[in-house]
Amino acid sequence: IDAYQEPILRREDLPVDLAKRMYRWVSDALRQYIVENFEIDENELSRLLDDAIEEETGRTEAQQRSDAASRLIAILSEGGQATPGLLLDALEEGEVRLFIGILRQRTGLREVMLMRMLMEPEGEGLAIICKASEFERADVERVFEITSGRLGLIRRSQEDIDDAIRLFSRGPIEVAEAVIQH
Repeated sequence: IDAYQEPILRREDLPVDLAKRMYRWVSDALRQYIVENFEIDENELSRLLDDAIEEETGRTEAQQRSDAASRLIAILSEGGQATPGLLLDALEEGEVRLFIGILRQRTGLREVMLMRMLMEPEGEGLAIICKASEFERADVERVFEITSGRLGLIRRSQEDIDDAIRLFSRGPIEVAEAVIQH
């Protein structure tokens, strides 16, 4: 019950373990309070949130691998056909799950993390994913055009898009890969 969450979090005797568990289901404002007031690693909190989302959707890794899209992704990846061009075509056709699935295969990131990076308003995460996936600048521009325009997945200002594309252009692939690994 929302009305009880904040008073519980504000208790001085609240154990860190309980704060971590609560992080999974409280509002964004209370998540921020947890980050500011408990000594908990933000990466650990991010993993907890990702785990909660996966639990909520009820999809396990085994289920994901068994569906048709996952089989198609595996076939395309094994055959060397999962190119940036194919990714862009899939995205342009509205096949966001295929786009995410192939990026997942290429980067090793979990689907929840990829979706989070794809949907962030500033677009920096998407630029980093594209860099690590060996996209060309024109491909990245097209990704932003599709996700911010035709598909309307996320509203981004032109300034944010330009900044993200500059980040893509400036950053070495090794740095993008290191960020993905982190």
